[in-house]
Amino acid sequence: MTSKRFFLQGMALVLGAASLPAVAKGGVSFGPAGAPDWSMETWTALFRKAPKEHSFKGVFIVSMPNVSSVSSSRITHVVHKRDVIERIEALTGQQRITYRRNAQATTVFPDAKIVRHEQLGAQGGVFPGAGDRFKAASAHYRVAPGGRGRIAGFETYTVDFRPLDGWRFGYRVWSDVKTGLVLKLQTLGSDGSVIEQSEFSELALDPAIKADALLAEMQRVPPGYKVVRSKAAVTTPAGEGWSVQDLPAGFEPVTCYKREPAKAHGWLQCVFSDGMASVSIFLERYDPERHRQEGHMSMGATHTLVTRSVDANKTEWWATVVGEVPTTTLRGVLKAMERLPGDKPARP
Repeated sequence: MTSKRFFLQGMALVLGAASLPAVAKGGVSFGPAGAPDWSMETWTALFRKAPKEHSFKGVFIVSMPNVSSVSSSRITHVVHKRDVIERIEALTGQQRITYRRNAQATTVFPDAKIVRHEQLGAQGGVFPGAGDRFKAASAHYRVAPGGRGRIAGFETYTVDFRPLDGWRFGYRVWSDVKTGLVLKLQTLGSDGSVIEQSEFSELALDPAIKADALLAEMQRVPPGYKVVRSKAAVTTPAGEGWSVQDLPAGFEPVTCYKREPAKAHGWLQCVFSDGMASVSIFLERYDPERHRQEGHMSMGATHTLVTRSVDANKTEWWATVVGEVPTTTLRGVLKAMERLPGDKPARP
């Protein structure tokens, strides 16, 4: 399950000016149904701030109406000094527990008796909602304040982010009035239908949680488990022999990693974002023994495109493009990646 999203904070007339960012002080107007009529910059800044300032525990449910799929996780999220620590236990599907301390992640797979360590890099948290959404304001969405509601017993504001073109989906967000934490999010299709929904079914805000105990649990390797470490180095497309031209409108490079082909097969991962939606492309040399099925898949809001291509150097590549965006956007990102002349990496 791809990670989902998180959010925000209140307003002066209800909470007092101390709870507002500077940009929201000095007069607040309201939408027709009661949510603050703030700019996108204000909303997204608040959404990013809340999970960095508030701890919480709860059960988080992700549903996908188009595939009749429902999954749930038990979340513990702790803000401890300058660290954000998370524990996410899957309650459905494959048994697993994922821990995160900032960019370090550990996942325990009890059935396979494997503990996997990896660096998350610029994409942030493993919690479905913390860190992979609302990285920045975007000129490619329009904000529409909505009404008031209640989610998991908490009063909320509702706000819509409506796309201005067909390269991205829309979003409807319910955020806690007092803390700004996002309690529910819907991903919307071009017709307004709900493609995917994420929400808390139960939640405790700012509970007493012992961070040291959580970190000790993260570092423990159960007897008989195999430890696997995923190593990836930060790089650039140009440094690996690729150019990026004419990305879909609003999407910009975020980060790029490579994994060297030691015991495992090597690949290059490049991430692009419009500030809200993200797309990852994985590129590796084509191997007919491993790469057999091209095509397109979708689950909820997540679409995946898998294809083989031949570059100007007659080298065959296997590309996997994945993101919570329409398929046309995946194809646009794939088309934007072009191999530089010569088969040796160019210098950035």
